[in-house]
Amino acid sequence: AGGFADFDSFDVREPNPGGLTRAIPYGRRIEIRAAGAGGALRVGEAESFTVADRGLGRVALRAGGGFVSVNGEGEVALRRGRAGEAETFQWIETYTGELTLMSLATHRYVRVEAGTGRVRADSPGPQPDGGDGVRFRWVMLTRR
Repeated sequence: AGGFADFDSFDVREPNPGGLTRAIPYGRRIEIRAAGAGGALRVGEAESFTVADRGLGRVALRAGGGFVSVNGEGEVALRRGRAGEAETFQWIETYTGELTLMSLATHRYVRVEAGTGRVRADSPGPQPDGGDGVRFRWVMLTRR
């Protein structure tokens, strides 16, 4: 067991060396849709969110006069006031360009329950089959 390889040269070609990532749309209004089911992420009455910069690739999602917030049990709701840790999410793109949002309050990922559309932040992360409701696609909305 063991050995070595001796190369005179090799070439690396990367057709997409920057990956599929898009810049985080700070200050812009977006709609977030579940990648598998296609339904919009809905928190309370809100179906669109303005992305607030929280530093280090973290965001707060503002809707109306409040922010998307997560309590210790992973329940997601809108909460009025300033954004704190419970209203902060790590914005993470998968290698296929889908968005995942990890709650800093629970260190779990936001997901949409299949069938009910209920939003929770209690997933350990995206599963390979994509059926867990953790992956999202987002679109920029025009300002009104």
